[in-house]
Amino acid sequence: MRGLLVASLLCLMCLCLSQSYSDQDRFGKSSQEVVALGHSQWVAWYCDPIRAGANGRVDAEKIYCVALYMRNQSLLEKQTAADRKFYDDCQILFANACKSAFTVGTSIHYFWTGWSLEIAQSSTSINQTIGELLVEPAEVKLIKKADVLAEYEKGKKLIGSLEGDNQYVNYAKREFPRMTHLIESADKLVKGRSGSQQALTWRLMLGFVKLVTTKRTG
Repeated sequence: MRGLLVASLLCLMCLCLSQSYSDQDRFGKSSQEVVALGHSQWVAWYCDPIRAGANGRVDAEKIYCVALYMRNQSLLEKQTAADRKFYDDCQILFANACKSAFTVGTSIHYFWTGWSLEIAQSSTSINQTIGELLVEPAEVKLIKKADVLAEYEKGKKLIGSLEGDNQYVNYAKREFPRMTHLIESADKLVKGRSGSQQALTWRLMLGFVKLVTTKRTG
């Protein structure tokens, strides 16, 4: 099961590079209109019973993710070569951190049924963060590297407490320490960037670690 979920994650990470949706898929709205609605309003609108309904939540996330990616690409064209490299590096780092978090999370919570939506939401979160790095919001909650490391320690204790000698537990114990390398890579990447860009990066990295530490039921 874990392998299938990780494969789904990799497909979603590639989704924005290859997938496109017609206005018909978006119930008549253009890509620009989807982004203009904002995430919560778009999901609520798309999942209304007269359109896709509650079962369309994953598709709503995918469509919003692609719309964000397209918007971000147009913004990137206006950046310098050095800044474009920074944003490309961010995209790669975030995708790797997301993959690592999900491979661990699905290993220790492998009976949870909500991973498909979590995967789609995380793909959206990556593109949302890239967009906010490009056009910094007026206010950003201050999150620091120390906050991410503190959550990582919670995950370390959780995984250390796991019992049993099976492939899922063993995989989690091997993979989770890799997160420290990704955290340090993020630190190097945003060093010298604005305070809001650093906070946005740490917010996303914190969310990835919480994919492991959050309790799963159902």
